[in-house]
Amino acid sequence: MTHAIDFVLNVVKKISSKEPVLFQRDGSLYVASADGFGKVGYGLRTAPEEIQPWEERRQSPEIVESQDAIKKWVGDSWYKKPKFLNGEQKYFKSIVFGSDSNSFSLEEITKIAQELAKLPDDGKIRMVLHGSNYHSHKYGYAADGIDVFIQQARVMGRDRYLELMRKKENKILQDMESLAETKDNVNDRYQRLTFPDCVILTPYMFVSLPRRGRLDFHRHELDAWKQDTTLKISYSGSSTYDESPFAMHITLNAQYLKIKDAEKLIMTKDKVLEHISKELSAVKSNMELAEKFIARINEVHNKISAQDRKSRLSQFLCVVVIKTIK
Repeated sequence: MTHAIDFVLNVVKKISSKEPVLFQRDGSLYVASADGFGKVGYGLRTAPEEIQPWEERRQSPEIVESQDAIKKWVGDSWYKKPKFLNGEQKYFKSIVFGSDSNSFSLEEITKIAQELAKLPDDGKIRMVLHGSNYHSHKYGYAADGIDVFIQQARVMGRDRYLELMRKKENKILQDMESLAETKDNVNDRYQRLTFPDCVILTPYMFVSLPRRGRLDFHRHELDAWKQDTTLKISYSGSSTYDESPFAMHITLNAQYLKIKDAEKLIMTKDKVLEHISKELSAVKSNMELAEKFIARINEVHNKISAQDRKSRLSQFLCVVVIKTIK
């Protein structure tokens, strides 16, 4: 069975000069290297569920088969900090946010990848979940901010993690498909579903599937970003009114070039085109994976769409009949 996560893994590996590193932060998987990163917009659970004694079920596999990386909490109740298990501090210190912000840039993801690449590869993946609180006047008079803190941290085998991620992707599509059997408010329930959204971002290219992703900048520029641009990724909505809406979306970064002579232009042009060619070739070589995934999710969507259209038609005819009788 084809999965979007494998497309992301394969493309990032192919565009990277070194083996990419994997980590989960705040519910999303990151596949990162010095050349760019991929983000899978869903991840595994990091907090155990509250299961009552009479319930006949166990904790999810990602909890049972992973280890809590926090040995104990230190400090007072307002400013507790985690003390990690022996050997884990060096891995987690690279992926956790600081205390003032939970935003990030391409440059910061690149730094994380470089730091993790220096550490021994023990075949495991680290998962961290943050929380945040509004902090009035944090930076002085009339200056607000937030306090960012760690809530959970876990570690598990990387191969098993990826296996569970593929199963979760299957479950997401199964949840979507189950809506085809319902009769009321299909579109409203559809909007609340988790989507298996994925993106790949480099200094030259932005790829998203199955929905169109957008980089939301706090500025009025075209689709352009720099290494230090703060990244916030949003996705266009999906409606059961559309047929086969899902696809791969590619945006090439608008490059600003300041050129004083022809030699510099030629050098810059060759460098930019070389990167773009390499990265688009990486996407092309994995298009079969992307095509199968897109076809699969569009098939699921169209089942839901057909049911929703049928339901709306029935409602419309009912209204017409009532008005005719009146």
